[in-house]
Amino acid sequence: AKIEAGRMDIEMVDFNVCDIVRSAEAIFSTRAHDKGLSFAVEVSNDADVWCIGDPTRLRQILYNLMSNAIKFTNEGEVKVMVTGNVHGENEINLQFKVSDTGIGMDEEGVSRLFQRFSQADTDTTRKFGGSGLGLAICKELAHLMGGDIIVESVKGKGTTFTFSLQAAIGQEPEQTNAADFNQAFETEENG
Repeated sequence: AKIEAGRMDIEMVDFNVCDIVRSAEAIFSTRAHDKGLSFAVEVSNDADVWCIGDPTRLRQILYNLMSNAIKFTNEGEVKVMVTGNVHGENEINLQFKVSDTGIGMDEEGVSRLFQRFSQADTDTTRKFGGSGLGLAICKELAHLMGGDIIVESVKGKGTTFTFSLQAAIGQEPEQTNAADFNQAFETEENG
């Protein structure tokens, strides 16, 4: 509703891409292994950067793509690859690829995929549940952040979602040393 009303605010803060990906990996690796799936996450050195953007929305998109990949895969693997391509001094093109060896979709299913309240087919809804809202919202969030999500799929063989995002290079916050903090605190207490 917020997206439709144009009231969805995109935050612009410094965040570490790798931190978000690794937190998603921690959550979804257990789910994948519980289903007997191989689960791998690779982050290229170029993508291990600090960016300026909305880490919450990025996390929502990644969680949805990973969750769906595991949900619709009964055997084989789910693989997540994150790459970065720096442009000039202050911009990076990030790409998040989530691939699975799951049920896949035909062209007609792919064409309906990003429509609200729609899934690839009615059998999918009956078997796996879900409202069919997740991917439509993810695509809209990606667009709000200046990015996009595309899908490639082969029925019975698997699906790959690619989420691309252009972001400004951010800054890692200065690390505070615990000893410096304690000394400053003691000075204040004794002052």
